[in-house]
Amino acid sequence: MMTDTPPPTRKKPLPHYRRRRRRAPAAPRRLARWLWATPRRRWALVAAAVLAVAIPLLVFLWPAPPDPSLRRVQEAGVLRVGLDASFPPLETTDGRGNFGGYDIDLAEAIARALGVRAEFVNISFDSLYDALASRRIDVIISGLLYAPEMTRDVLYSASYLNVGPVLVVRRDGAIAKTADLAGKTVAVELGSEGQVVAQRLAEKEVAGLVGQTYPTVPEALAALRHGEVAAVIADPIAVSEFVRGEAAGDDLRVVGGPLSDESYVIAAHRYDRTLLKAIDRVLQELRAQGFLEQLADHWFPLPR
Repeated sequence: MMTDTPPPTRKKPLPHYRRRRRRAPAAPRRLARWLWATPRRRWALVAAAVLAVAIPLLVFLWPAPPDPSLRRVQEAGVLRVGLDASFPPLETTDGRGNFGGYDIDLAEAIARALGVRAEFVNISFDSLYDALASRRIDVIISGLLYAPEMTRDVLYSASYLNVGPVLVVRRDGAIAKTADLAGKTVAVELGSEGQVVAQRLAEKEVAGLVGQTYPTVPEALAALRHGEVAAVIADPIAVSEFVRGEAAGDDLRVVGGPLSDESYVIAAHRYDRTLLKAIDRVLQELRAQGFLEQLADHWFPLPR
């Protein structure tokens, strides 16, 4: 028996409710109408908005007055130089207040150019930055490498010496550039920047280059003299000390310049910008005069 099935019905659409716009509170609306009511008030409002933007911008862009750091040093007649005099040939002392080394000669040259004398303050290396922050010294000149993480706390000069590793070869060999190291064995000091450079060359620039590690630079250079390796990549100061101490200048020579950037810089207090600018100007003049090159040749000559 069939039953009558009611026809399907559609759901009635939901009633449409019109949303009311939310209005601002009455007090601010009245204030806005009052400010915008006359041309004079409108101009005043615009001027206030412009000043609100312009004043902070001018404060940010306006040049700060020069700090008195250079004048302070010149009036005192002394440039206090912090260093750790246990790092020959850059700085050393005889224990009686006499200092010598590359950094000593450089500091004295800078002081003379500024019209003052250099006064050396011997401090442990780990305490140099603290001494600078506490104003115990004016600058640090102590075989100091540029440290990006410290740029919020100190100011650094331009580099005055690059001690990146150099390529050392036998004088009677045919190697004249790093490309000639393809397929050859190069000696490096274990854990040194020279090892990092050799790995980079092997991976990206020189096919077949093989790095051989040695505990020290003198051992690596001795292996080169004995023909066990084709070249050495090592710290230039260590190379200079080996050549002078072993009288090996006739056997070995340095090819080219530093293979990476290991820059020594001067550090000044973060607020002593005029002093550092003056030091940078002096460094630029000393470099143009050839003084920095002469200083390096004097304290750590390299066989060429």
